[in-house]
Amino acid sequence: MATYLLQIDATDVNDYANQVNSEEAGASQFQNSSVSYHQNNITNIVTFLELPNGTVPATKFQLVNKGAPAPANTKQIWSGVVVLKSGLSPVVAYR
Repeated sequence: MATYLLQIDATDVNDYANQVNSEEAGASQFQNSSVSYHQNNITNIVTFLELPNGTVPATKFQLVNKGAPAPANTKQIWSGVVVLKSGLSPVVAYR
C-alpha cells in the first residue's frame, strides 16, 4: 500500500484528531506527523497509509496533550510535537 502526505492545520488536539478521523474515513490510516515549513507556514505534515477501498481503521484516532491520561482501552501509536493555534505542543496519539 502507498503512503501520502496531508497538511493539517488545527486549533487544538480535538480539531487535529477530528481531521485525522475524517481523512481515515476515506480508506486510509494515520502513520505519523511532522512539523515542517510548507507554503510559507510552519505546519503539520501527516503521513497516511492508503487502505483497500471501503476499509477504515478498527478504532478511532485520539490525540491528547503529553502528560494527560491515556483514553480508556487504547494503546499509544505515536508521540511527537504538533502545531496548534497556541503554538507547538507535545502530544500523544492513541487507538
